[in-house]
Amino acid sequence: MSWTNEQIVVLIESYKKHQCLYEVKNKNYHNKHIRNLALQEILQNVKKIRSHTSYAEIQKKFQGLRSTYAIERRTVLQSLRSGIGEDEVYKPGLWYYPKMDFLHDHMNIRKGISNFNVEPPTEGESNKTINLETLDDHVTEVINLKRIKLVQLKKMFNSIFDSQFSL
Repeated sequence: MSWTNEQIVVLIESYKKHQCLYEVKNKNYHNKHIRNLALQEILQNVKKIRSHTSYAEIQKKFQGLRSTYAIERRTVLQSLRSGIGEDEVYKPGLWYYPKMDFLHDHMNIRKGISNFNVEPPTEGESNKTINLETLDDHVTEVINLKRIKLVQLKKMFNSIFDSQFSL
């Protein structure tokens, strides 16, 4: 069964009361016993309006809400950094986004790492041309060396194999 907005609000408000679940600098953040007690209390609050909810469900649901909030928050921050006008800043479409703002100071949204080298070429690099004939000769030479090494390895392997089984 899916969650209603009312049930989600109860879940969020219950989490908000237990800083040990989301505030890394909280003295009880690493105390598993206290964190479990907090989750049990949240479960009891949610069960008042969603009776069949389990411990695992509230953890999974809040993690999903938190992940979606983080994605929206990252999008907002990127639009602010882009230098566009205030009227054009991304406005989150999540109805519960303002209710999750208590996480704002406790989330470390990491920057992604690009796989592309976006540095412009230096002056010397931009004037370089590749001589395809030289490159082709070099590649052929490397392939021939590899082929020779493979033949040598095969001969060595065969001689070891023959000596082992000729006894």
